[in-house]
Amino acid sequence: RRSVSQATVEVVCDRNDFLLHAEILCTLALCAYLGLAALIFCTLSDGQWSLLDGFYFSLVTLTTVGYGDLVPNNTIEARSVAFVFIWINVLVVSSVQGILAARVEKRVVRLGRHLFGCGVPSQLEQGFIHVASITFLVLSLAYGFCLWEEHSFLDGIYFASVTLTTVGYGEIRATTPETRLLLCPLLLFGVVAVARMTSFLLGCASWYLQGLKRLEAASRAGVSILILLLTALFFGLGFRSVGHEHW
Repeated sequence: RRSVSQATVEVVCDRNDFLLHAEILCTLALCAYLGLAALIFCTLSDGQWSLLDGFYFSLVTLTTVGYGDLVPNNTIEARSVAFVFIWINVLVVSSVQGILAARVEKRVVRLGRHLFGCGVPSQLEQGFIHVASITFLVLSLAYGFCLWEEHSFLDGIYFASVTLTTVGYGEIRATTPETRLLLCPLLLFGVVAVARMTSFLLGCASWYLQGLKRLEAASRAGVSILILLLTALFFGLGFRSVGHEHW
């Protein structure tokens, strides 16, 4: 029995080591890819970009934020490298981000076990960890932004939200080297965290819909009628407010 249990433990440890090595390799490969892209775009800028600017541009392009503050030069070489870089991001690098995102999800579950002292954390506990992680990233980016860009903290929250959700309007952006240096790691991990949060919410919605399917036909009909009545009441009040009608 001891030999079997020891063999099982060794297999589990080897598997965890393999997953950890895969995670580290994916992170290193992604950083090397961004560094190479930064060096290439820095070279094609004819001395206008620093290496930090090239890395910042590569990361903003990789995460599809696209502020528009840094764009490739209007040359055939720069534009050709840019569209090849964009398509590689879509087809290849996204899968690497998916691997890292899956590892983040496992880290969340493991953190929930340590925090709440249970075997498998509940959906509410996992949701709390996701929200806490994203809140920490948003507040960290917002604080650095308002510190180095001389904006209000509300502007920092707005900038962090626009950035981490990859909306990237571009009317306020990171201009100082300190802000861009802070933005690079927070953007990489923040986009992955937001993606996992979205996946978690979709999983919760799927679980809830599966629970609804188990209800009896009468219960589902009652819920449908209630929803129709509330919808009719909502639109009725809306038409009354807009048309100034008394009915």
